[in-house]
Amino acid sequence: MSNSSRAPGDVEEVRYKNFAADLRELPVAIVNRIERERWGEFSALHDGLPTLLTHMVRVCGATWNAIEVLVLTKQHGERLPSELSVAVAPLERRVLDALMAVVFILESPRDRTDWYYRSGWREAAELHELLVQDLGGKPEWVRHLAEHRAWVDSHSDDLCITAEERAKPGLATVRWSSQRGWWPNPGRMSGIATGPTATYLRLLHTWLYGQLSADSHLSYMGLVRQGGVLQTQHDGPTRHQFRDTMCLSAMATFLAFLSEVATAASLPLEKKRARTVWQEMKVTFIGDKLWTNRYSTLLEGAE
Repeated sequence: MSNSSRAPGDVEEVRYKNFAADLRELPVAIVNRIERERWGEFSALHDGLPTLLTHMVRVCGATWNAIEVLVLTKQHGERLPSELSVAVAPLERRVLDALMAVVFILESPRDRTDWYYRSGWREAAELHELLVQDLGGKPEWVRHLAEHRAWVDSHSDDLCITAEERAKPGLATVRWSSQRGWWPNPGRMSGIATGPTATYLRLLHTWLYGQLSADSHLSYMGLVRQGGVLQTQHDGPTRHQFRDTMCLSAMATFLAFLSEVATAASLPLEKKRARTVWQEMKVTFIGDKLWTNRYSTLLEGAE
């Protein structure tokens, strides 16, 4: 038994070899251009925004490289066993998380970048409190706890955390208490965003996030999809088709993420390269949906 909202596809149909280099090179080019040409512009919105974006691009680029090795790269003339494609969903889910976070942040970059960092600081500070409670009486942990405290405090200075917030970390995100304080998971973002941003986040949640979460957590539908395809009777064409479907979905998600960052950074060459890849990807189910609903407009003029 298998069920997927992502229609079957064939990697060969999208002529992957025509744009494989683009997906490998675009993350490197985008990071280089932001660091050399756009750092000041992003810093004017929030000091931490350029670091957030470049870190995400690097991590997602490395994640795509791992997916490519799993499902596309040939060794001794053959791709790795098709059953390894069940490991793609958690990797694609990471890229999708980054995509949704960037879309959400860039709708209101100053406030949401601050929310992102302060929520992270609060998590680190509250973890430190737990570590002290559990390990504070053990001499062998004194040095580690001091180093961890210093690390948390270094972020405190960057974020202008007040003495009151240091004493009570929950106060660091009180500004967003109407949204429960903590940085929202992707499922909540569309309820906070507005207009086209909210609409697009809902589309991503409907067609990608729910299924990738189920596949990653192995809830019933995720287990059915992935465990089912590993049954002996599905060895062969069915399993190869599943691999291609997972690969094409991950490709579209990664391309969407790169398109968002290249557009936010106003990088015409990188936008043009992304648009070229979309011309191949839009023949797939999820590629067409993302292209039609967002990137045909977002990348307009990038010829």
